[in-house]
Amino acid sequence: VKQNTKDVTELETSTARLIEAIEEDRERDQNEIMKAIKDGTAYTLVVRRDILLAQGDLDPHERAELNVLNQKLQELNIN
Repeated sequence: VKQNTKDVTELETSTARLIEAIEEDRERDQNEIMKAIKDGTAYTLVVRRDILLAQGDLDPHERAELNVLNQKLQELNIN
């Protein structure tokens, strides 16, 4: 029983750390987005997205990049 309690406590601690790391990543991403808006560089995201869309057949890396770009642009309300 003591071992199970210790394991659960360790799992809860690990989960809390993971959640904290995810929240920090989201905050960092949001800060980067806000900086991009402020700097006027958000439109480079549009240009890169349009270049990828124009290519047609995308490799998995490019497809992943396009998904990220679309998500970021959606967050910025830029279509």
